[in-house]
Amino acid sequence: MPGANPLLTLRHVQITFEPQAYQELIRTYSIDSLFPRSDIPAAAYWDRLPTYLISRCPFCGDRYTGALDTHSLHAGWMTQADQWESVGTPKRQQRDCAHFVAVQSFVNLNGLRPTEQAYFSNQLDVPFVMPPFVPDDPRSVAVLHSLPICRIEQDRFVPRYSLYMMTYYSLNPAAIWAPRRKLIANFSHDDPEARLPMLFNSDEASAHPHAWDRQVWVERGKLQWLDPDSAELALRAGPAAAFPYRRIDGYRHECTFRHGRRWWF
Repeated sequence: MPGANPLLTLRHVQITFEPQAYQELIRTYSIDSLFPRSDIPAAAYWDRLPTYLISRCPFCGDRYTGALDTHSLHAGWMTQADQWESVGTPKRQQRDCAHFVAVQSFVNLNGLRPTEQAYFSNQLDVPFVMPPFVPDDPRSVAVLHSLPICRIEQDRFVPRYSLYMMTYYSLNPAAIWAPRRKLIANFSHDDPEARLPMLFNSDEASAHPHAWDRQVWVERGKLQWLDPDSAELALRAGPAAAFPYRRIDGYRHECTFRHGRRWWF
């Protein structure tokens, strides 16, 4: 069944470290359960990260790429709904497209427990489409892509988790953002202590009946994808029957783990 395999892009994963050297970086620079990568010298870490294709613009064909660390969950993969400008570190992204609206990252544990970390918190795991960001006027489209995230097992990088990236494009990005920015301004004015995420979190998505029904958005012409079976990760808009991300299981809400045990808020 399409979508049943959570590691569809396994052939595209890149390993650029030896496991021992990578673990030494984590031991050297970790503070408690956090791995503040900004403290690591570029030559020892940042310059060695693989560059991945994140998305392609459906309107102009621009390639959106970025240096991403898919070697482990330690590399800043605790997703937050208000991180909409980049996947990973903004300074390590390459994008030159006037149609870009936003990008949202989802990290799915594929039913596993992140026992390699003392603390892991995730707001977004199953990718959804935000209806207000894909209107017919102005014409707007979302593009879905995925990458495996590894963990070290028996001194090997083993792909276990899935990073999903939903990128939004529009012929008029300002028009897409205007209602959302107005909503945020009004929300903050009513309660200065409250902060509404710039993009939808899972609670907001649940208010839209078809947010998680990705197949419906493909059929409506609002969701495209990078073909995992294509060597060059070609952009596909159909046929809908070939859509590979129909079924993705997960929590669909914020979930936190401490020492591999699930905690509720």
